[in-house]
Amino acid sequence: MTGSARRSGAELLLAATALFFAAGLPSEASAEAPKKVTQADRDAARTFAEQGFEKFQQRKYSDAIALFLKAEEHFHAPSHVAFIARAHERRGELIEAADTYRKLLAEPLAKDAPQPFRQAYAEASPALEAIVRRIPKLRVDVTGEGADRARITASDRPFTAGVSTPTNPGTVIVRVITDDPTPLERTVTLPEKNTEVTVHFEIARPYSIAWPVSALALGFAGGAASIATGIYSHNLAVGAERFCSNMVECPQAQLDQMAESQKLRDVSIGAGIAGGVFLAGGVTLLILRHGPRSSVEPPSASALASSPNLAVRVGPSFVGVSASF
Repeated sequence: MTGSARRSGAELLLAATALFFAAGLPSEASAEAPKKVTQADRDAARTFAEQGFEKFQQRKYSDAIALFLKAEEHFHAPSHVAFIARAHERRGELIEAADTYRKLLAEPLAKDAPQPFRQAYAEASPALEAIVRRIPKLRVDVTGEGADRARITASDRPFTAGVSTPTNPGTVIVRVITDDPTPLERTVTLPEKNTEVTVHFEIARPYSIAWPVSALALGFAGGAASIATGIYSHNLAVGAERFCSNMVECPQAQLDQMAESQKLRDVSIGAGIAGGVFLAGGVTLLILRHGPRSSVEPPSASALASSPNLAVRVGPSFVGVSASF
């Protein structure tokens, strides 16, 4: 058997359709009221269909879909619709392919419909069943503050939360748009089979810069108070010690001055500790504002090992914070 004799079913279907165009069919294949079709319409439909089939064979499926749609504008034929569905399938657009086959099967077929059109109808049903078995489902669950106001997209298409939705297989970018300027996002890969993949997003409480700024302000205030009281305490102690250095017995006034110096030293240490705690809290809040706002992916061991390390150093006349990242 020669190569030209071994035509595929698609080639035979298109060739048979072309023959019917040439024969001058009086109407379309639908059982609905026919509309007047001119020979120019048939010729144009045949030309676009042949061009579409060439693009189909060249695996230029987007071009093939566009050309078969143009053919449909001039003459409606189930074979055109079948090729559109096949092209969508080859592109991995199983949802569009299934919808196209359903559209084809939903149309009533005229009793006198030609054999190529009947063949297109006959092949549509098993093709649809096979495609449905390859379509996965995606479910997106959103919880947390403002979840009811969140907008969801899957590969830039609107998506409904909490609903298992048939989705084309392959890579899908899921975005959850909240009150926060930066949307939550995750890339998932859907297998080409009838299974369900669930993605969960947890919306964190909106971040407020007021908390870390307030903590840092209190920390610096505590540090300043610690330094000021520490210096004053030191000066009191030095002054009393100098006054009593050449005396056998230190006067009561200087003893009281030294006791006050000790109290101020304790106040300085307390203020330094409090300031260090507030500084550490403010720095921590600033760091955590960049943390994950979604519980989609749990933190890895390496991420935990590399978390920020904070250390607070406090003295009678100084306070400091060191951090490693």
